[in-house]
Amino acid sequence: MNPFLTIWTKPNETVRYVIQEKNLVFGILVTAIASLSSSVFLFADTGLMDNFSLPVILLLSVLISVIFSIPFYFINGAAYLLIGKMLGGVGRYRKVCLAVSNGSLPSLAMLPVSILAVVLYGKDLYKEPADMFAITNMSPGFYLFYSLVMLGVSIYGIVILSKAIGAVHQFSALRGFGATLIYMGIIFIISIILIVVFAAFIFAMLGI
Repeated sequence: MNPFLTIWTKPNETVRYVIQEKNLVFGILVTAIASLSSSVFLFADTGLMDNFSLPVILLLSVLISVIFSIPFYFINGAAYLLIGKMLGGVGRYRKVCLAVSNGSLPSLAMLPVSILAVVLYGKDLYKEPADMFAITNMSPGFYLFYSLVMLGVSIYGIVILSKAIGAVHQFSALRGFGATLIYMGIIFIISIILIVVFAAFIFAMLGI
């Protein structure tokens, strides 16, 4: 069984196969490749990389994405282990980490889209939009295509993650979805707190 392909045709079997048969090296590999799929857009439309060549921008984007994604993979595993235990789950840490990697498999579908974006727009992809009302340098058609693919992949990824968390903790996929919502809520609250603290720090530095 090839999980990279069967996640689309046999999701339930693939989830169980990854949890039962794969090791953490596979989970790390999936996480790293998944980070490549989104790394291309890390500095897109920001103008922060104007002084760098396209190869350097891509290299920095890939390195930053991979370096940060691996630790967060294990952090996510720990979070889903604890939340799952709170909901009556029985999963073990290694198996939960493998379950989490299932949720990243669908995002690999974004890799061809990312490559196409670089081919079509080159370094312009990373420039700040000239129009003050524009949100991207991509054409409206391609941006719509990118957004729809990203939306579809994200939704399917959540569905797969919910199934995987349910399977590894031996409860329903619905409860797995609940665990996912709880974790997303925690991340959202932490993000808001960090934004408020950062804003307060900036205001204090500026004497506002």
